[in-house]
Amino acid sequence: MRNKLHLIFIIGLCKILFQVTLLGQSYTPFGGFIERDLFFKPVSVSPNSPGLFEIAAPGFSDHPLQEAMLNPARLGDTIPARNYFYADYRTIPSIERTVFRLPSQKDTGEYVFGSLGFPRPVNIIKSKIDQPRFTAAWFYRPSTIEKLSIGIVFRQLHASDPYYDEFIKSQTRRHSGRIIPLYSVKPGDRDSFRNLGYFPSVLASVQISDALTTGLRLSMTYYTGNGNLIDGQFFGDEIGSLDRGVEQTYIQWEAVTGANIKLSGNRNFGISAGILYGDVVQNFEIDHFYAFKSGEKYVVNRWRSFAENLSVDQSWNRDGVRYFGTVEMRHFADQNKSSGIRIFYTLDYSPVKMNGRGNWTTFLFDEYRPFGATEVHHINRVETHILEEIQTTGTRFLWGHRIGITRQMLYGPRTELLIGFQFNRLIKIIQTEHRLERVTDTESEIVVDGELISSSDNRETTDILSTDERDRMATFNIPVLFRLAVSGKFSVEGGFLVQYVDQKISQHVGGTGSSLGEKIEGSNIAGLLGFGYAISPEIAIRLTGVTGISYLNNNQGTPVPGSLIVDNQKKIIGSTRFMLGLEGSF
Repeated sequence: MRNKLHLIFIIGLCKILFQVTLLGQSYTPFGGFIERDLFFKPVSVSPNSPGLFEIAAPGFSDHPLQEAMLNPARLGDTIPARNYFYADYRTIPSIERTVFRLPSQKDTGEYVFGSLGFPRPVNIIKSKIDQPRFTAAWFYRPSTIEKLSIGIVFRQLHASDPYYDEFIKSQTRRHSGRIIPLYSVKPGDRDSFRNLGYFPSVLASVQISDALTTGLRLSMTYYTGNGNLIDGQFFGDEIGSLDRGVEQTYIQWEAVTGANIKLSGNRNFGISAGILYGDVVQNFEIDHFYAFKSGEKYVVNRWRSFAENLSVDQSWNRDGVRYFGTVEMRHFADQNKSSGIRIFYTLDYSPVKMNGRGNWTTFLFDEYRPFGATEVHHINRVETHILEEIQTTGTRFLWGHRIGITRQMLYGPRTELLIGFQFNRLIKIIQTEHRLERVTDTESEIVVDGELISSSDNRETTDILSTDERDRMATFNIPVLFRLAVSGKFSVEGGFLVQYVDQKISQHVGGTGSSLGEKIEGSNIAGLLGFGYAISPEIAIRLTGVTGISYLNNNQGTPVPGSLIVDNQKKIIGSTRFMLGLEGSF
């Protein structure tokens, strides 16, 4: 079994595509809620697995850290000695996503459902995967209480993403025959979004009898993210400035209890159930100014001046509870556990609750001075204030199962080979209702050849939009892994994994009669190579590198007006990753 642990440590390369869950920051010019993959998600750890197949690891590996985090009752069974420790540091790739705006039903440039939470113009965003870079764990079995095992796990996330990356002249407006950029930004030293997270966990298990072990895990997630961009532009008579900032804080508490039952020497049954509570607070501000003045050469009394100022202030709060549970059956075909089958069933339910409030004010000033008597001199001033409040409620349901079959073969004392097959099935259903209340106040003044015309307008609207999202995903994984002991201290590990993905996503927007369908299918191929060195009989250090190639087809069909396109297919950038790990027991 120890040889198997050394071999399986290299499994794992990157997340397989979960389309509905957003990775990294979700960009909208006027703000919106930034969804991150770590929000309201049970804690999981995939040790010794930097990359493409880490989701497959629970089907093949029985690494002590992974098993204890999945089901704390497995803590005592997996500790190889009285003391066990583990640490790793890994590189994190980026995700590239294409974000779409919500097209207007009237196709007028206005947006159907306000400015508070839906994607805006098309943009390409690059952001780091929400995965800790550093992991450390220590498990201990006290000599005075042999049936008790305790453990501590600590992980840390730190990353910096481009905030506006490659977003140039993101939105324009045509005014009096002239195309005016609302803002135009470029990457710079102050263009960044900083992520910092801490993930501590404490675990304990107690062996009740030879057949029954129970366990408990308590975990916390503390995350802060903040970004800013200050950009000034001066192009002749044109000036522009943009000051944009966002702050986000997330706190999550999680409790998981589990039991492991040994039905026989070759068969185990495990069950775990958990609950988590999370709360996100986000504040967003933007201040944009743009102005120009132009005139004809040698004609001082013919010119145009234009100025626009935009101010946005938003606050978001999302909290909720998530309930989840897992049932597992493990069966080995022989006493040495070289062949086995492992089956997981997962059930997950959580209510969706989110509130947003936004204030944004625009001030527009435009003056045109004519050259000839037949042309009309006019001054136009418009000030608009919009107050928006949005409430989102609904439910999220997830059901999945995983079946993994492994076969480990030994070829002498130095060489091991493992071949496996795994089938994963995941069904996710998210049903939500969004209620948007908007109050719009507009004051305008127009001066035409000295005559003043003023007006005011006040409007209150309430819109309700319901969405039904369904994600059905199936993956097949076939790993082939080997380990070669070159000497008593030095070893080489390597292999490849072929993965087939079949995913169908559908979304229906109630009240608009629109829907969006998407099908993703294809394969991922990953290769890995690792080197291990035994510092002592009890301690080993390993360096692992993984890389992969993706052949995925994404067929979205033809979206109809009014469709809600939250996010397009995510593409992993720089999929080659490295991990340095340290592991030992004594």
